[in-house]
Order: sequence, then C-alpha cells, then structure tokens
Amino acid sequence: MNHRTVRILCVEDDPLFLKSIKTPLLLHFTVETASALEAAQNLVTTQKFDCVLLDKHLGEDISFSLISVIKKKNPKTGVILLTSDDSLDSAAEALQLGADDYLVKSMDAFKSLPARITLVIKNTHQNHATHFTPESKLNDLFDSSFVGVSKEMLKLKFEIMKLKGTSSNVLITGESGT
Repeated sequence: MNHRTVRILCVEDDPLFLKSIKTPLLLHFTVETASALEAAQNLVTTQKFDCVLLDKHLGEDISFSLISVIKKKNPKTGVILLTSDDSLDSAAEALQLGADDYLVKSMDAFKSLPARITLVIKNTHQNHATHFTPESKLNDLFDSSFVGVSKEMLKLKFEIMKLKGTSSNVLITGESGT
C-alpha cells in the first residue's frame, strides 16, 4: 500500500485538535477534513476515502449515524471513532454500529495513529464481507497468546487499548494476576 495515495477524512469540530491530528498525518497520507456532520456526510457520499477518523461528538450531534452512511457507500472504508469517552459501553456501541477501531483522545494515543490507520485499512480490505461483533473486533486487536473472552477480559483488553501508545506502567491484580 502506497501511503501517499491513501486518503483519510478527519472529522473533528475542534480546529486546534484537528490541526494537531492532521499535521503529522500529512507526512503519511492525503488528508481531507470536515468540522461538521453535514459536511462530512457530503464528502463521504461524493468521494472515496480509505479511512475516516470520526469525532464522536460534533457540536450538538452524535456522529454514530455517519458510520452507517460510510459503510453503505463503501464497506471497505475503515472508521476510527475518536472520543474523550472511555466507557466500554460507548466503545461497544461504536463497534456494533460498524466502527473498526475506537480511540480515546490523548496526545500519547495519537503517536500510534498512522500505524492504527494502516492496520484498520488492511483489515477492512481483507474482511469487509465478514460481520464482526464488537467482542471479536476487540479480540482481534490482541495476539492469540492473550487468552480470554469473558466480559471481565473484554474490559481488561479495553483498558489496555486506552493505554496503548503511552509509557505508563501497569499492574494487573486479581485471581490470575499478582
């Protein structure tokens, strides 16, 4: 995949945050932007994008409705939902509606954004015809040596996802931990 020909749409209503995401992505991808739901909907219905970075809250609007528009127009388009909401329920809802990844906003998390975009694009192109549950999408982010599919393990994997890309030390305690 030639990164320069990869087209990304970044939908974010905070101009400063949008610039902080867009500038480093321009080193790797072609990036278009939209700051409102209506503008984003117009772009995804008239142009082809490989991946859409979608802010969960666009002013008063919740952007979940745009996920189905994106997937209907082109099922191979990857969708990464960006949000400050770190709840498991919110992540599960976004994944159930068709998002391919869920990223809690932080500068540390955005260091891995180009790699995550590449992975999402690769996965959506390979698996666009297959329906995934939120649990299977979350499990797919971990290698096969990370065992467990219970609700508690999904919560743990979600917490690990939130810390990915940071330099935080983590201690896991419990029956199987220390």
